[in-house]
Amino acid sequence: MRRSNVLRAATSLIVVAVLFGIYSLTIVPAIEPSFVRSAVKASATTGTERSIGLAGEFGEQIVSLFAPDAWEAQSPRVLRDDDRRTAILFQRYQLIDGGGLHISPCTVVYGTASVDENGKPKPPLVMSADGATIHFDEPINLSNIKLGRPQSGQLLGPVLIQRSEDSAGRGRLVVDTSNVHISPNGIMTPSDFKFEYEKNTGSGSNLIIKIESLPDGKKATFDVLQSIELVELDQLYLNPETADPLGSAESDGKDDVPTTVTCKGPCRIDLRRQTLSFAKDVFVQRVNNNGSPDALACDLLTIFFEKIAQPPSATKAKPNDRMTPDFKVQRLLATGAPVRLDVPSRFAHLRGSRLEYNLLTREFRMTSADQSSFRHANEDAVHRLVAPQVTYRASKGEKIGDIMATGPGAFHANLVKAQQAISVGWKNLLSLRPDAKALSPDDQPREFKLLSADGDVEAKLDTTGTVLAGHVNIWLEPTDDETDDVNPATRDRLRVSLQPHHLEATRQVAFESPKLAAKCQYLSTRFHQKQQFVQNATQVRPANFGQIKTSPAGRARFTSDTGSQRAPAPNDGQTNRSPAKLAERKVQVNGTTIAIKVTMDGQDIQAIDQVDVKGNARFRELANRDSTTQPISVDAQAFRLSNPDSLKAFVQAIGEPTVISTGGFKFTASNVQLDREKNLVWSTAKGEAKIPIEQDFNGLPLQEPREATVTWDRSMEFDGSIVKLTGNAFVDGPDFQMRARQLQVHLDRYVDFSEKSPAQPDIKELTAQDDVRAVYETYEFGKRMTSTFFQVPNISVNALNGDLSVDGAGQILLTKRGFKKNGSLADEESPRNLTPQEESTDELLTFLQIDFQSDVRGNVKKRHLEFHRHVKAIYGPVYDWDQKINPNADPQEDDILMSCDTLIVAQGRARQDGTRPMDMRAIGNTFVEGMLFQAAGDQVAYDQSKDLLTLKGDGVRHAEIRYRDAKGAKVENSAKEFKFYPGERRAEFNEVPVLEFRTIGK
Repeated sequence: MRRSNVLRAATSLIVVAVLFGIYSLTIVPAIEPSFVRSAVKASATTGTERSIGLAGEFGEQIVSLFAPDAWEAQSPRVLRDDDRRTAILFQRYQLIDGGGLHISPCTVVYGTASVDENGKPKPPLVMSADGATIHFDEPINLSNIKLGRPQSGQLLGPVLIQRSEDSAGRGRLVVDTSNVHISPNGIMTPSDFKFEYEKNTGSGSNLIIKIESLPDGKKATFDVLQSIELVELDQLYLNPETADPLGSAESDGKDDVPTTVTCKGPCRIDLRRQTLSFAKDVFVQRVNNNGSPDALACDLLTIFFEKIAQPPSATKAKPNDRMTPDFKVQRLLATGAPVRLDVPSRFAHLRGSRLEYNLLTREFRMTSADQSSFRHANEDAVHRLVAPQVTYRASKGEKIGDIMATGPGAFHANLVKAQQAISVGWKNLLSLRPDAKALSPDDQPREFKLLSADGDVEAKLDTTGTVLAGHVNIWLEPTDDETDDVNPATRDRLRVSLQPHHLEATRQVAFESPKLAAKCQYLSTRFHQKQQFVQNATQVRPANFGQIKTSPAGRARFTSDTGSQRAPAPNDGQTNRSPAKLAERKVQVNGTTIAIKVTMDGQDIQAIDQVDVKGNARFRELANRDSTTQPISVDAQAFRLSNPDSLKAFVQAIGEPTVISTGGFKFTASNVQLDREKNLVWSTAKGEAKIPIEQDFNGLPLQEPREATVTWDRSMEFDGSIVKLTGNAFVDGPDFQMRARQLQVHLDRYVDFSEKSPAQPDIKELTAQDDVRAVYETYEFGKRMTSTFFQVPNISVNALNGDLSVDGAGQILLTKRGFKKNGSLADEESPRNLTPQEESTDELLTFLQIDFQSDVRGNVKKRHLEFHRHVKAIYGPVYDWDQKINPNADPQEDDILMSCDTLIVAQGRARQDGTRPMDMRAIGNTFVEGMLFQAAGDQVAYDQSKDLLTLKGDGVRHAEIRYRDAKGAKVENSAKEFKFYPGERRAEFNEVPVLEFRTIGK
C-alpha cells in the first residue's frame, strides 16, 4: 500500500484533523477577537442576525451544506475569520457569570475556501453540537469588545463531525461522540467515540489530546499538538486502498481487503516523536480473499512516521489550506512476549520479542533475547529459521523473500518439489538472497537464490551429505515450471520451486555423506538433477517451530518434535538403486580445494560424477568389512575422478608425487591414470610401482609378504594381468632384479580393480627386451647361496615353473657359495645356520662367467641353463660376491676357461651346509684351459663336487690334453675319452692313450 495510507487511516480513528478543528474553532475565537469583533459590529450596523456573514458567494456555499429546513439554512448567527475559511453558526448566545460564553445550537464549518491540487473546491468539514461553552480568565466586556484569555471549553451533548467525499471519491468522514472538554492544554472526552473515514471505521472511549501552550499572538496550527490518545480502543477496522498493510509496500493487484486492529490498552499518537502506538494485547488482523487472515499479535505496536515534504507549489498556498499535513509511515515496531506475525498471504510466519517493519525497504526484523523464529510454507517448500535476530524482505507472489539472520541459529528448508531438504546451523550470520552467477566464463549469468552461512557452519542437504565449514554458500535454482513462464503477471504469482544447484564452502571444510567424505579448505559441489518430480509434488503440512541446541562452538541445529519433515520420495520402493556392491563403497577425499559434481535422484545422491582435487590431494575408497569391492586410493598434487563410486571410475592424477593404489598395487609418477571400466592403469611419465608378492622366484613362500618395486622413465601400463614398462624399466624383487628398456611383469592371477581377490597375486613371469640386465639370487638356511647376473638383449623368466629363455648374444655371471680347492670344498665346515649378516669374508665362492652369441634356454628352479653358439666361460674361486675373474687375463690357480658351441650348467642337490655343487657340460668344439693344463674335445663335462673334467672325442677326432703333473712334468695325451682332476693334475684313461709325452724337468 502507499506509505501514508496506514497512518491516514489510523489518524482518522483518532480524528486528528477533526478534533484539532474543534479546538481551533472554539478556543481560537477567544484568542483572536476578530471573530467576536466582526459579529458585534455587524449586528450593531445591520440590526439583523441573518444577514451577518451569509451574503454573497460565501453565504451560498454555507447554505448549500444543509437541508432547506435546517436551522443553519434559516437565520443563523455567524462568526467568521478574516480569511473567510471558517464559520461558526449558532442561534443564541449568552454570557455566563465569571467570564464565560455559551452558544447554542452550534455548527462549525471549516475549509469553506479550500481547493485541491487541481484547483477544484474541497468539501468543507462540518461539526454540529447542541451547544458550546467557553470560559475566560476575566469577565467579557462588550462595551470595548475585550475578551480575556480562554481557560476551558466544552461541546455539549452529541457531537457529530462530517465531511463529504471529494471529486475523486475520497475523504468522506463521519465522527460521532459527545461532551467534548477543551482546555488550553488539550481536549478530552470520556464518552464513547465512533468514526467512519472512507471505508475505515473504529470505536473506543476516553479520548485525550494534549496541546502545547500557545504564546500570545500565535495561531493554533497542527504543530501545537503533542499527543492524541484513545485510552480504550474497541476496534479499528481499516479498508485501505491496497491489500497488504502487514507486508508488501506495493500492490499486487488483489482486491481491497479490510484490516482490524484491537487492543486492551490505549491507542496514542505522539506528534513530537511522530509515533502511533497501540498497547496491551494488540491484535491486528487482515482478511484475505483466499485462505487464513494475516495477523499480528503483540503487547505494544508502535508506528513511526514523518511529514511528507510539500512540493514547491504547495508552499505558496495559505497556511490554513490544510489543517493536518500529509504523513508517510517509515517503520513499525512491535514488542511482546512473544510477538507473533502470521502473513499467510505471503506464506510467512515470525515469532520473537521485538519486530520491526521498514516500509521503505519492506523488511521485517524480528529479534529476541532468546531466539526468534521464521517460517515460510507453501505447497512446494517449507522454510524454517530460528535465530536471535531474523530480517525478512517479502517478495511478490508465493516466492520466499530475502532473509538475513544473526546467529547462533538453525535454518531448515524442505524443498518438496525437488525432493530435497536443507538444514543449516551457524554461529555468525545467515542470508538468503537473489544472486546472478555465471557457471563458466562462457556462460551468461543465471538467476539463483543464494543461501549463505558464516561461522562454524553445519549444513546438511538431507541424504546428500553434511558440510562443516567456516563459511558455506548454497545456490538454489528455480525449476523449469517457473522459468518457462514469460508472463510477468502470472510469473510473479507462481510458487517458487527451488532445488540445490551449487555449494561452496571455505575454511576448515569437512563434508560427510553416505557415499562421499571430504576435507579441504575450499569445497565446491555442483548438483545435477537426474529427473524432476513435478507431477508428484505433495502437500506438506506446515512444520512446527522447533527448538535449537547450541554446541560449545556456537553452532546450532534443530531439535523439532515433528522431525525434519523430509519430503516423501515418489513411488517409494520402486526407485532405481545402484547395485548392492556399489552401495558398500564410500569415497574419502582430502585436499586444499575440492570440486565435486553429483547426480541427484530426488533427494539422494544417485552418483558422484566427478571429483577434482588440488593441493595435497588424497582419495580413499573405503569399503565395509564384508564388501567384495576393490578399493582405490590416490595421493597427488591434483587429480580428477570421474564416476568414483561406480564400476566406471576413471582417475587422472598429476603432480610430484602422484600415487594410485588398488588391490595392493601402488603406482607413483608425476601423472597416473586409472580406468576401472577398462581395468587399466597407465602413466606417461617417470614413475614407480609396488607389486605385492608372497613367494620368491623359486616359488617358495616368503616368511612375510613383501613388495616388488618397478620403476620406469617413460611409460607404464597395467591391465590387471601385465605391468608394461618402457624407458629404463627396472624390477626389484626380494630375490631378483631386472632392468631393461622395455619390461613386462606378468601376474599369476587377474587383478580386478572392482572386485576383491581372495589372495594376492604373485609374479608369474618377467619378460624384458633391449639391453636387459638382471640379477637373480637364491637363499637357503637364511644365507645367500647364489647370485646370477644376466646381461642380455631380451629375457623371459617364468616364476611359476622356472623356465628361462634368452634370445641373442649376452653374458651371464654366476656366483655361488662354496668352491672345491685342492680336492676339498673350502666351505665344507661352515655352520649351516649363518645369516646373510654373519657371512664369512674368508669363505671361498665359485664364480662363473658365460658369454654366448645365440640364446639361452633353461629352468632357474631346476638350476639348469643351456647356452648356445660361440659360448665362452671362465670358472674359478673368488672371495667376495662382487669380485669377478677377468677372462682376458691368464688363468690363475683353480681357474678354468672354456669355449664351446653349447654349454650346459647345472647345480646339484644342496649339501648339509646349503651349498650346491656345479656341473658343466660343454658340447662341440670344446676347449678347456687352466693355469697348468689345456684340453680339447667334442664334449667336456665338469663335476665340481669331484673337481673332475671328463673329455670325449667326436668319434673321428680324439680328445686331447696337455698339463703339468704334480711333479711339474709336461704331459700330452689324447684318447676317445678320459678323466682329468685339475686339482691333482692327474689324468685317468679307460683305454691306452693314443699318444703320451712325458718330459720331466722341463
